[in-house]
Amino acid sequence: MALTPTQIAVLAADIQTHPELEPFYLGEANDTIAIRNYYNEASPTLADCWKTFLSLLDVLNVVNWTEFIGRSQGERDAFRMMFMGTQGVNPSRSNIRQGFLDIFSGPGGATTRVALTALAKRKMTRAERLFATNGSGVFTLTFEGLIISEDINAALPLVPGN
Repeated sequence: MALTPTQIAVLAADIQTHPELEPFYLGEANDTIAIRNYYNEASPTLADCWKTFLSLLDVLNVVNWTEFIGRSQGERDAFRMMFMGTQGVNPSRSNIRQGFLDIFSGPGGATTRVALTALAKRKMTRAERLFATNGSGVFTLTFEGLIISEDINAALPLVPGN
């Protein structure tokens, strides 16, 4: 997925803020692969973001079934309805996260509630972080995926010294 012209401009501005990238673009250097790889790297030190897809199978693997059985019929029905006709849900949507919290509310749902919240997060890449919006410490993605070499090729002419 190629970046938009606005995102290319943001990327070009960000490249300039990372001195460690200078050897890859200053002078005759044109190592777009190294710059691309830098932005596509995810690490434990990067912030969390909400995943945009959780499969039903992944969710069922973390549900504490004793807690599920102890929920009211309405809560169990709501849980089933979340997945009705789909193979998964988008936990980056606040109503999905709130649904999990409401269905597994109270002390009788604590283990599942914590497990689902943890499952709904992942580490971002540097590129994803560059365009994400912060929502109380966990980011929501506005760009998801990998920067491609063409994105770097489009951004480098906007970087002074290149």
